[in-house]
Amino acid sequence: MIFNKGKEMTEKRPPHPLPLIIIIILVSILGGLFGFWLGGGGYTYYRYARSLANELELIESSYMEEVDPEALLKNAIAGILSTLDPHSYYVTAEDYRQLYEGYQGKYTGIGVSFDLINGIITVISTVEDGPSYKVGIIAGDQIVEVEGHPVVGISRERVILLLRGPKGSRVRVTVRRVGLDQPLHFTIVRDVIPIESIPYAFIISPDVGYLRITRFSQTTSQELNQRLRKLKELGMKKILLDLRSNTGGFLIQAAKVASAFLPSGKKIVSTRGRVDRQAETFVSQDNTPWKDYPLVVLINHGSASASEIVAGALQDWDRGLVVGETSFGKGLVQSQHKLGDGSVLFLTTARYYTPSGRMIQRQYEDFGRYYEEGFFPSSETQPANKELFYTAGGRKVFGGGGITPDEIIPSQPLPQIVADFRIQNLFFSFATLHRSAFQHLKEDFNRFLEEFEIDDGVIRQFIQFLDEQKVDYSAEEFQRHLPLMKLWLKSELASILWDREKGYQVLVTNDPQVGRALQLFPQTSSLINADNQGEDSLN
Repeated sequence: MIFNKGKEMTEKRPPHPLPLIIIIILVSILGGLFGFWLGGGGYTYYRYARSLANELELIESSYMEEVDPEALLKNAIAGILSTLDPHSYYVTAEDYRQLYEGYQGKYTGIGVSFDLINGIITVISTVEDGPSYKVGIIAGDQIVEVEGHPVVGISRERVILLLRGPKGSRVRVTVRRVGLDQPLHFTIVRDVIPIESIPYAFIISPDVGYLRITRFSQTTSQELNQRLRKLKELGMKKILLDLRSNTGGFLIQAAKVASAFLPSGKKIVSTRGRVDRQAETFVSQDNTPWKDYPLVVLINHGSASASEIVAGALQDWDRGLVVGETSFGKGLVQSQHKLGDGSVLFLTTARYYTPSGRMIQRQYEDFGRYYEEGFFPSSETQPANKELFYTAGGRKVFGGGGITPDEIIPSQPLPQIVADFRIQNLFFSFATLHRSAFQHLKEDFNRFLEEFEIDDGVIRQFIQFLDEQKVDYSAEEFQRHLPLMKLWLKSELASILWDREKGYQVLVTNDPQVGRALQLFPQTSSLINADNQGEDSLN
């Protein structure tokens, strides 16, 4: 997804709310946003919109059963947008608020991530130095009351409403903790909580700093520089940038992230649309301290949009190796158009192109297969039928269907039994239950990471736990995937004993794609030289 700021359309004193809103929105879709509005060709669009609005109003007033006007409107608009492209869409005001919050980089609440396990609010992790962290809430705690009222069995949406609120406001929670007979009572003062777009950053090998960017929010470039400075203090001399399953975000933030690794004055991405005002070029700005660090970028089939802008720019300038799987191939820019009722139209207004001129967008004539082919392509080989381009240093790259990696490293799907255990939070629940037995390991995480292994005794305890929980599974499949069972148990123990980042580090350290990426750093020095020789050949 790419967010670009668009224009607002408002209308005062509607004579009849539903038809007028429909007219405004439909005229916007059918013609207004392409520069026609109500002059010239726009009058034709207005007549079509007026006709459809009348039909919807007739359905609302005369259909044999009561209908939801908002649902009618939403479905009508969805039908129109479905004839354009896969990424133009319309959202209600409430849906937009929820969508946008994740890219704002913050919210106000108590600072926990949670899941509903058997209907109980279970703390998965706390934000370090956040409100819950400060009062002593820990991973595995079960919130059973809020303001004295039982909350077992409530919906996820209701949990969010109860735990979030204005900065400085207080909320009383009752917590049940494994190993304690009596519940604990906490009063938490809500505060602004950052939503990190780079939740994981650590030294993964003696001199390689690993960073995982999960989305491009309003704070991503700021987070990046903060994380890189900290990793430099820890001895970082090379950078592994993980963009896997990052579906996008703000275009300007993608440009800023790419700019952090490029010399000043390099083209990052250009957009081209039907009208001149959609043409725009983003160029790297001030030189940064990270532009000469050896760089490897990891992508996969879930890397899309803003992720592809970053990977494509760095690849075109030979700034680093791009490895993994061919990215999704979403190269369309959506402009936001906020309407008078607070709803928002995301309309595709341009395509974007990498510095070498590659168009990233895949073909989308068959909407039904578009997403299937993006996430689960029929083959993963170096393309023979894609358009050929050249990087600044003369290397071959390909356009017209995502970013093709310099080296393809296939991912390994998670076995179904392991995926099922994860979904049911069985690894986490077991680690929470047996936290005290492993508390002595907490003194040294690096030693835990390198030396600790889940032994047969722990596996027997886990099997007993599964039996007590009446989990239906295949013992044969369990034994076949025993190494992964042990890895996920170790990961959840690290999360419980330290934090989610440490748990994630256990997984990433054993990730075959990451392991291969680390082996490719010797090849990046020649790329830096190629970049210097290419100079401004792509600008």
